[in-house]
Amino acid sequence: MKGLAIDDAAWSSRWRDHGLGGKAFLSVGLLALTLVLPVWPTSLTVAIAVTCLILGPAGTDVRVFRRACTAPLGFIVLSSIAVAVTVHVDPSLSIQVSETSLLRALEVAGRAAAGTLAVLLLSLTTPMTDLMSGLRRARVPAGCVEVASLMYRMLFVLLDTTRTVRRSQVARLGNVSVKQTIKSSADLMAVILIRSWDQARRLEQGLAGRGYTNQLTTLDDPPPTKRVFVAATAGLLLVIVTLTATVRSAV
Repeated sequence: MKGLAIDDAAWSSRWRDHGLGGKAFLSVGLLALTLVLPVWPTSLTVAIAVTCLILGPAGTDVRVFRRACTAPLGFIVLSSIAVAVTVHVDPSLSIQVSETSLLRALEVAGRAAAGTLAVLLLSLTTPMTDLMSGLRRARVPAGCVEVASLMYRMLFVLLDTTRTVRRSQVARLGNVSVKQTIKSSADLMAVILIRSWDQARRLEQGLAGRGYTNQLTTLDDPPPTKRVFVAATAGLLLVIVTLTATVRSAV
């Protein structure tokens, strides 16, 4: 069973042994600067810093990073176009792009792109199991954590089912025409729904048979948060704040 590319990258990251607290401080700190400070030059600075950290010290593969960014950045571009374009229907249909709406769209795109990269920094360096353990230590309600954990486990089953059924459909020439492709896609969705429902029922029965109440007790041996990493993160955040203040004052 193949895993998720992001999850595989997190397990093989050079920052895998760094404590969750330090990496969360870095990611959330960069995200906070993106939202609080002026969009220029903060967004560009954060984007460059995150890209260098992911591809450099964290050791993430360039192809995985590119694939992880493609869908979110594509959505950001489409959303920014919707912000920039104004459609008038009265008295006649017209499409207008003003300087104000264009600047607003660029601001939204800049903040969204930088914030997305800041979140990806945590996703590409921290496995989901570490995040779940961190949520438990942070006193997040056990029910919420367990639901998220079970959904995460189910995701791999659904992905494996999807690949198996899809290969079977291709082997049986299920995509030789547009009509056949649509039918195969519908059949695929139906099989995934049925199997996911059956898997969830079996999982519930198995947990009930083991006396499950509200959480699964597992070993938790989190790596320590290194003071050097926290200090370097604080220095990076301070440099971004100083750079932004310097550029804004010069302009």
